[in-house]
Amino acid sequence: MDEIAFVKSNVQNQQLIKKIRKYNDSLAFKSLFQKYLPVVCNSITRYHFRFLEIEDLVQEARLVCYQDVLAYKLKSQVSFGKFFQRSLRNHYCSLLRKGKRFKKTTRKIC
Repeated sequence: MDEIAFVKSNVQNQQLIKKIRKYNDSLAFKSLFQKYLPVVCNSITRYHFRFLEIEDLVQEARLVCYQDVLAYKLKSQVSFGKFFQRSLRNHYCSLLRKGKRFKKTTRKIC
């Protein structure tokens, strides 16, 4: 992506984020999330989730995206895409840890 396209994309993201924050605009959120759906799909395929369905993981990604919209600083040096990608990776790692913990506790009980 060249620099002009990056700046344009960043400006579009900021406009969508402002609409979501100010008006709770579901169409703006859908548009923003759709833009980062490839990031979500790549993250899902990177990790081996044996205990969650793909639809559940996409829903988890939506929650992370919404939380990131609220937490993202518009003046930040980091783009929203990178901010969301990092948050999603951290969240998916937490889900994997919880899954391992769940397996250990069920083995002890049974």
